[in-house]
Amino acid sequence: MKNYDFALQELRSLMQKDALEGRDRARLWGLILKANSDYSQIYASRWRPYIEGFPHHLEEPLATVGSVWKLEQVTGLVPLATFELELFQSSPGAELFASLMLKPSLERVSTLAVGFSEASMSCARALTASPHLTHLRSLILKSDFDNGVMEVVVDAPFMRNLNRLEITWSCVEPRELQVLLSSLTNARLEHLDVTGNPLGAEGAELFSQAPGVRRLRTLGMSECGLFDDGVAELAQASTLSDLETLNIGYNEITAAGLKRLIDSPHMSSLRALDLGANPTLSDDGVEMLVTSSWSASLKRLDLGYTGLSDRGALAIASSPHLDQLEALNLCVNGIGDQGAYALANAQSLRNLRELQLGDNAIGPAGIQALVDSPYLSDSVKNQLRAELMG
Repeated sequence: MKNYDFALQELRSLMQKDALEGRDRARLWGLILKANSDYSQIYASRWRPYIEGFPHHLEEPLATVGSVWKLEQVTGLVPLATFELELFQSSPGAELFASLMLKPSLERVSTLAVGFSEASMSCARALTASPHLTHLRSLILKSDFDNGVMEVVVDAPFMRNLNRLEITWSCVEPRELQVLLSSLTNARLEHLDVTGNPLGAEGAELFSQAPGVRRLRTLGMSECGLFDDGVAELAQASTLSDLETLNIGYNEITAAGLKRLIDSPHMSSLRALDLGANPTLSDDGVEMLVTSSWSASLKRLDLGYTGLSDRGALAIASSPHLDQLEALNLCVNGIGDQGAYALANAQSLRNLRELQLGDNAIGPAGIQALVDSPYLSDSVKNQLRAELMG
């Protein structure tokens, strides 16, 4: 019973935590499966009641399953837990999808990820008509949202209870986005991702006309064809004044567009900004960003593939505003040894927990300066050793 005692001790250690991170949930799920397999009677009589005595740990999905059949198997292990159901791989046809949406086990699904490229209207109707998605809080959709599909989806009863909605790479155009945003008046949505849709500046402008988005804390608009005009429209949206995370990567933004964001009176709550894959930003844009006091509130900043050279790295290293930064991505740029040396000796970066510098022009001397840095933490140095030294 030595292995059992060790597993029980680990279970108690996990459940006594204030919150479970992703790896904690994965470990808990592994313990549950192992205990149910090896000690099924003890698990049912002792472990399960004990686990369900910590309902705050069961509010987030306990595990991800890839079929309704598997969902029906696992829901009995922890009846109070919720799960993420991912149907991307199985890609059921319209008739099968409709039958799946009638399964009672869907009541334990809090996150649903589904894609349907054929018969999208039929699948959308089956999804919204399901009587069992009562605990659904996150919905991830990939489909073809033309021909009225959006109108069907927004009328679903579960929409008003969603906390997170992702409709990515789904041919959503400004008209469909307007339908969605207009439906959010009484919604609880805090996280919206519309990455990969052809929205442009016209789509970005819709956010200033939608009072229902005031609850949003995160917004993903990567690869939406925004350009500088689209960023300017987002910057003018007073409805986004509580936004904490913004992803506008892959939008060919220049320093002029970024300036509109920095000068906006509505973007002061941002804590995480993803500008990755905008090589048109260049050193000019990054220098303007990090020398502005506006950047002082940022905790996460993605500047990967933004056209940076040593000049940009020097600007980051000498900025007096980045001491709150916890994560910084500078991958796929033109930073060399001079920039690496400056970053290694930047006292303002002492609070970093993550620093990515892969695919730059940093040589052995620059790498050595980074791993010998008096300011970077040991965990960051270990990350850099693995990333830069292989």
